[in-house]
Amino acid sequence: MVAGRVAAARAAQARRQGPDRLNAGLAAAQLGEVCELEPDARGLVPRLSEAHALTGRGFHGVFRMARTIADLDGRQRIAMADLLEAGEYRGA
Repeated sequence: MVAGRVAAARAAQARRQGPDRLNAGLAAAQLGEVCELEPDARGLVPRLSEAHALTGRGFHGVFRMARTIADLDGRQRIAMADLLEAGEYRGA
């Protein structure tokens, strides 16, 4: 059920960031605090950024999207698959 996953993801964001702060509204400085990566995903970050010539702003958008994907799956850490999926959504 999609609605249940969305509600659970929003609840996770509210617990982590406060009741009125969704992932889309996170400042760049806050991303490091809430975007904990799985160990295998750490190596992908520079490759993804370089391969797709992401600007800082574009890279932050990919991180926000990956954080949301992980929230929808009920995970605290961002996996490599989350980053790759987020990159696809952004056209990276």
